Amino acid sequence: MKKFCSYLIVMMMVLFFAFIGSTKTVYAEEKLKFKNFKYNTDKKLSGVYSEDIFSFNLDESVNAKGAYLNLICTQSDIIDKSNSSLTVLLNGNPVFSMKLDKIKNYKSNIKVKLPIENTVYGCNEVKISIYSRISDNIFNDDINSGNWFLIHGESFIHIDFEEKKTSFNINNFPNPFLKWDSESLKSIIMIPDKFKKSEVSAAMILASNFGSIKKYENISLKVCTESDEGKSNGDIIYIGRSDDSPKEILGLLNEYEIKELGETAVIKSGRSPYNENKSIMIIISNDDECLIKAVRLLANKDLLRQVNSSSYIVNKNMNVDSKGVKKEDLVTLKDFGYSSITLKGMLKQQANFSISNAKNKNISENAMIAVKCRYSKNIDFEKSIMTVYINDIPIGSKKLSLTLADNDIFEAAIPKEVRNMGYYEIRVVFDINVKDGYYTIKPEQTPWVYILNDSYLYLPYTNTKDLVFENYTNPFVVNNEFNKLTLVLSDNPNSEELSCAANIMAYLGHDALANTGKVNAVKSSEFNKDYYNDNLIVIGTPYSNKIIREMNKYFYIKYNNTFSSFVSNDKVKLLDGKSTASSIQLLDSPYSRENKVLALTSAYESDLILGSKYISDLNYVNKLRGNAVIVDGLGNIAYEYFGNKYKLNDNLKDIPLQKRIRLSLKTRYLIVFLTFTVSIIIIVFYVIIKKYKKNNLIWKKTLNP
Repeated sequence: MKKFCSYLIVMMMVLFFAFIGSTKTVYAEEKLKFKNFKYNTDKKLSGVYSEDIFSFNLDESVNAKGAYLNLICTQSDIIDKSNSSLTVLLNGNPVFSMKLDKIKNYKSNIKVKLPIENTVYGCNEVKISIYSRISDNIFNDDINSGNWFLIHGESFIHIDFEEKKTSFNINNFPNPFLKWDSESLKSIIMIPDKFKKSEVSAAMILASNFGSIKKYENISLKVCTESDEGKSNGDIIYIGRSDDSPKEILGLLNEYEIKELGETAVIKSGRSPYNENKSIMIIISNDDECLIKAVRLLANKDLLRQVNSSSYIVNKNMNVDSKGVKKEDLVTLKDFGYSSITLKGMLKQQANFSISNAKNKNISENAMIAVKCRYSKNIDFEKSIMTVYINDIPIGSKKLSLTLADNDIFEAAIPKEVRNMGYYEIRVVFDINVKDGYYTIKPEQTPWVYILNDSYLYLPYTNTKDLVFENYTNPFVVNNEFNKLTLVLSDNPNSEELSCAANIMAYLGHDALANTGKVNAVKSSEFNKDYYNDNLIVIGTPYSNKIIREMNKYFYIKYNNTFSSFVSNDKVKLLDGKSTASSIQLLDSPYSRENKVLALTSAYESDLILGSKYISDLNYVNKLRGNAVIVDGLGNIAYEYFGNKYKLNDNLKDIPLQKRIRLSLKTRYLIVFLTFTVSIIIIVFYVIIKKYKKNNLIWKKTLNP
């Protein structure tokens, strides 16, 4: 028995250390950091020749030390794998090839080293090229629906890197405060303990600038006051005035800079007084207008690159506004970071382009797409065509022409069913044949197609009027500019609420191209008629924010009389007394019908986070529908359309009530481990008790034969 228990204890210890090891982050080398670029969506390739291009950006603030493609793929079972191949190209250079017979399972994993010497700063392209055969007839193989290869969305490109040592020059901004990799410790925006509205407004404008810089990534910002703990853990951007700033901050300024604070603002970078291994940028002024100007200067790229020093003074007369943003109806592939693409080979050749479109735009019916291209002249023009798809819907085809081979253009209207989608997946497919047959073509005669990156989408639009989450960030950002926005915060907002507001602003900043547009942030006690004609984002509990209490009668999902929980109505059914929940609601402003309100509220401060991620996180925003949402502590989300104009919109409800929050991988491992451990302990006790009872019975029989 003792021997059995010893084996059991050893086994449990092995399992425990295996668990600890499974949750530990592993770096390629000490001091190296990494960033993964995920595919996110599945890509289906079909036909004999097919390829997919995935782009990633390499930032100039880092030195890349290693890279690889982690390809997760599945192929058709009927492919002749011994005569089919996969090739990976990096920026046009082949770096890897293999036969498809090595791909044996569903979601097979292939790791391909990407040579760092073939990467460039800025946009890089990884091309996956597939040659896939089924039979001896190449033409039948090309049209056979069973000839497919699937790249799964879990695929990613991994970059190991180290950060460059940067100077304290202001034109290095946003480095080192906005890290290239999402794994790094987040920077801190710090404001005084007794902050004024100009200081918190400047912090929110700065947060929106971070979102504008990283348009397609989540920005996890932390905003705190001077007395909060954790100042030594990260790089700091401090925003304040001389009369409420701590001595550690003022000690970084010289006499001249302090003297100038009355009618100018000072931007200064250096070592953090809280941690010499971290950086700090101070934005300080006793003039509210200058303080805001200094923050807006950091969002003007043309001016910022000229500030080649660690200290700069911004005066009242300085114009820091970025160039006016035009209402752009025409956008090119180049605008989205695409270079021109060459396709080589016969039969089916295709190129894919992913285009995002602001959700607050109502695209008009004369929207169209134009694909510019040129192609070789040795093809059979009677049997060669091009077809364009948007979101897998064919929108038109065109026969290729000898007379247009040097300068062809495909034009087609964008159909109604995809016109107002926020995302276009464009697929341009060429079916190319040659007159003398495939086997007579020499390598130097291989047909080709060149798609120009000045191909464009014509998207005339009006700003939508529907106040629903499908159109968020409207009406707070219109025509790529903030639209008379005031954030109304609690009277004593803590770091969590300030960070929540900053991350909402960062998300709104994704849609902003200009550093202009009115933005204010005030405490609820400071809210007055000066802000009645603004669009409002109101954050807080009924106890901490009086505007929440005043607006309760206008809410679609209201609080009870004691403001301790939300109550049911005709559309949303809640358990009585359910208080662990957060609500997000869009409604007309009670102060001005021309303006709108977004309210993020919960009965308890700790529950604000439940709803905040649905208006600040790229992974959650697209799940929102309707104009009133409630999220409970378990992650269950319910939404509804309120108002007469939305009564017929029930067909839009395509998100069921379901759990949205999932346990992290580490938590799931822990639960499995603990469950297994408890089960083993129960078994051990059962065996011991059974053994004890058996021995006790034998002992009794011995005493009483």
